[in-house]
Amino acid sequence: MGALVNRKSGQATACICVQCLRCGHAGTIREADLPSFGEEPGAPIARFVKRLVCQECGSHSVKAFRMNPQDEAAGVF
Repeated sequence: MGALVNRKSGQATACICVQCLRCGHAGTIREADLPSFGEEPGAPIARFVKRLVCQECGSHSVKAFRMNPQDEAAGVF
């Protein structure tokens, strides 16, 4: 999992990586999409992590962390 690439600009964008602790399913949420979930971009993950639900198994047991394009380039994650 890494930073998403904007199709229009070709630039990597920051995202939140989410992994289900029950079934291992993983996905990402773009920072720019947070307002559609009622949060502002850059909002602390702790504020909304308990609302996240795995799309595969329905578990609320997930881990989430921010992935910045600079972190991925440096191999830090």
